Amino acid sequence: MFDYIRGILTAKTQSKKACYYTVEAMGIGYLLEVSQSDFDKKNVDEELKIYTVLIHKEDSMYLCGFLSKEARDIFKVLTSVSGVGSKMALGLLNEFDVSDLIYFVINENSKELTRAKVKALQTKLENLDEDDPHYEEAVRELNTLLKNN
Repeated sequence: MFDYIRGILTAKTQSKKACYYTVEAMGIGYLLEVSQSDFDKKNVDEELKIYTVLIHKEDSMYLCGFLSKEARDIFKVLTSVSGVGSKMALGLLNEFDVSDLIYFVINENSKELTRAKVKALQTKLENLDEDDPHYEEAVRELNTLLKNN
């Protein structure tokens, strides 16, 4: 939908579950979910160019933003893998350099990708309340990964 947005970073918001930029371009404020690593790289009132991906789910639509085209492209590859959603892909981008993730995918390094997925699931669990309906699903998925590797 949008390849990138060039504008001014007008706000940074961080919650327990996600990091967001608000980027104003031509009078419109775009809310973009970003990785923690990208969140820390820019300051409010800075001009930036941010590459985007529109995430369309059954009950919501939102934009994810990336400071490099390579990060956006590896995000797209990661989210094409069964069981890897946008939150997990952003978590992987927090844990690994983009170049490492590209290497893992190109060389089909399943051991490193599994290790990355385990780390992302552990991070996800740290950010979820035990009452959250996704908590038990993440625990099951993590246990399955650990048993199989």
